[in-house]
Amino acid sequence: MKNSKTIVISIIGVILIAVGAFYLISRTDNLSAYEDMNAAQVARHFENNQGDDIQATAHYNGIQLDNGKRTEHYDSKLFYTSIAPYYTQTHECYTHFMNSCQGELANEKFDVKVVDNSGKEIFNKKVTSAKNGFAGIWLPKDIEGKITVKHNGKSVTSDISTNRDSATCRTDMKLR
Repeated sequence: MKNSKTIVISIIGVILIAVGAFYLISRTDNLSAYEDMNAAQVARHFENNQGDDIQATAHYNGIQLDNGKRTEHYDSKLFYTSIAPYYTQTHECYTHFMNSCQGELANEKFDVKVVDNSGKEIFNKKVTSAKNGFAGIWLPKDIEGKITVKHNGKSVTSDISTNRDSATCRTDMKLR
């Protein structure tokens, strides 16, 4: 009898330790909140939510989240580039850090058009920049062409590429 009580108490103790460990791991693993999202949803979330203790970056194959303990990849067949057209202030950037990069023109509407080098229109939409001043756009991979951005009667045209070594952060477009 005494032996069976010891076994039951030991089993209950192991279960409580396991539940407690699971609870602690789930509380510290803040990446689990994004596991049901796709790359576009993750990008949209992090463009609008800065200061999180997760680093969100855009790469050729999609979006990457890193919380310092583990990294999650959200693959995409499209190339994500985030543009931050500006009038007076910008910063140099190559890889877009969604929740730490800050552009000048937050929550602004832009007309964006991308035409590839063969003259084919790839993208032509009105986009709105997020709280971080960046407007993310998804384009086919491995193209080269021109991007034109218009805002309040001003515009800028620049080269754009979506190759493996292309910039995912575009802060070089001064509106004139």
